[in-house]
Amino acid sequence: MKQIFGIILISTFVNCLVVDSLGLETRYKGKEARQKIADAVNKVASLRKAAGIVDTPLESLVFLLAPDFAGLEDDKYYPKARIDDCAKNIASPTGAIISPLLPMLFDCNLKPDGILLQND
Repeated sequence: MKQIFGIILISTFVNCLVVDSLGLETRYKGKEARQKIADAVNKVASLRKAAGIVDTPLESLVFLLAPDFAGLEDDKYYPKARIDDCAKNIASPTGAIISPLLPMLFDCNLKPDGILLQND
């Protein structure tokens, strides 16, 4: 009986590892998450340019490096809901007005999921 319980426990744990490493449908791989953030930042930069707002060189640098400041790791998985919310906040009208987007990125809570699946 103990052996059967042990086998079930181990197979459940291995299943969690496999499912998490696949990323499921509710996760973005780090590279994809970084691209979502970059797309939102580029959208804001385009909106600002179309509105006639001239960015300083420092602001342009912030827009260019914002996805790197997000601290996303390419080999980790991130919850889609958090990434999508962060991209939505960045691309919002407020994001277009606030020039350096770093405060918005720091509020995004972009932490990777661990070995076992975590719920939001």
